[in-house]
Amino acid sequence: MRYLEFMVKHRAVKNVVIIMHEDCGWYAHFVPRFLQIKGTEKDQQINDMLKAKKLLRENFREWK
Repeated sequence: MRYLEFMVKHRAVKNVVIIMHEDCGWYAHFVPRFLQIKGTEKDQQINDMLKAKKLLRENFREWK
């Protein structure tokens, strides 16, 4: 978040695109080791993307 704040302040970043891809190795192999997944890895990935979107909107209210 700190690096993103810098970019917004000093580089006039106005948009962020959150991208996910299916069959992500991180979600298939590493996430289950650290988190208890409710549903499938894809469900967890979608949930995480929605949380990231909410976090970005809360911290950067000037973005739509």
